[in-house]
Amino acid sequence: MKKILLALSLLVTLSCIIYSCDNDKVKIEEDEQIALSDYKSYEETLKSDLNSLAENLRIQKSNFTNREIVYQSTMEYYGKDSKDFIYFNDEFNSVKVKSGQNSIKLTVYQTKIVQDIENQLQESKSSEEFVAFLDKVFMDIYNDSSIEISEKETLLNYISTYKVSVEFIADNLDVIQIQNGTKSVKASWWSSWGKCASAMLGGATAGGIAGGELGLKVGTLLASPVKGMVIGAVVGAIGGAAGAAAAAC
Repeated sequence: MKKILLALSLLVTLSCIIYSCDNDKVKIEEDEQIALSDYKSYEETLKSDLNSLAENLRIQKSNFTNREIVYQSTMEYYGKDSKDFIYFNDEFNSVKVKSGQNSIKLTVYQTKIVQDIENQLQESKSSEEFVAFLDKVFMDIYNDSSIEISEKETLLNYISTYKVSVEFIADNLDVIQIQNGTKSVKASWWSSWGKCASAMLGGATAGGIAGGELGLKVGTLLASPVKGMVIGAVVGAIGGAAGAAAAAC
């Protein structure tokens, strides 16, 4: 009888453990799904704000290299006294756009990822091919359980931001101008100057890793006023990369 009771006790205990583990597994899967959803929301929010600014520039027959009009358009979009605009302005005026990562302090793993992305950028025959590579690297990092969570989040934020920025340029060539009087609407934009500008854009985005802007949880990046800071960095980098491309590419 004692053996039967002991067996039943063990069975109940094991059942509770299995149930608990299953619940934990479901919880983990839910958390992962929520995290991916957050990144999707982050990218969509970034795209929406950038597209709104682009549309305002079209109305004014201007482009992203005209910093004064970009500033005014953003102030109208967010509101002069909003925290988003205040943070946008601070970041917009402090973005440094340059080719290469030599002056940026990254961890060993971050350096490897950024270098791999830079190498693929030079090999890519189109912006679509490069964005597809960024998507693959994103999922590889996301699914790698060996990466420390803080470093993983930072890199995922970097890749998401970089991806949206490149896609935005590709989709809005009419408001990207790389030299006086010449709009970048030609089919060869990627090979003629797109790669070069994207490399500079990547350098500015990677600077967000070293500067700490992209070291926050993705949900935080969606919140005011941090969102304004991210938009300021991206808009400043797009305008700066396009402008620098005229001289360097």
